[in-house]
Amino acid sequence: MIITDEKLDAFMVCWADWCCQGGSGGAKGFPRSSAFTHEKIDMEFGSTLLSGDTSDLEEIERYVKIIAIDNREVADALRAYYEAEIRWQNLRVQKKCRELKISERTFRRQVSSGKTSLKSLMQAHSFHSRMLG
Repeated sequence: MIITDEKLDAFMVCWADWCCQGGSGGAKGFPRSSAFTHEKIDMEFGSTLLSGDTSDLEEIERYVKIIAIDNREVADALRAYYEAEIRWQNLRVQKKCRELKISERTFRRQVSSGKTSLKSLMQAHSFHSRMLG
């Protein structure tokens, strides 16, 4: 499977939602994207919860943890960029950079490096998602 930037971003948004719902590290909260899109919110029942087979999301989490072994800062930048923890939700890039104690240029470089690493890991491990077909 060829992992395009668009597919990677779609996977990572789902992963971030899953993380914020307790899928990783026990963090509980609202789906990250619910702050930005109305289709994730049902006015009667609240925010949409991701359910069902989460093996793809668990695999992405494993890849991020592998990246963290080599470079914790890159993994942290990915989590901040995709808002995969409650503390990163609804923050501007400048605020994320201050929290990470890095410049915006370094942040962008780390996110880019993280995306490249993720694609490499996905291809090396023959990642095939049922999420996006």
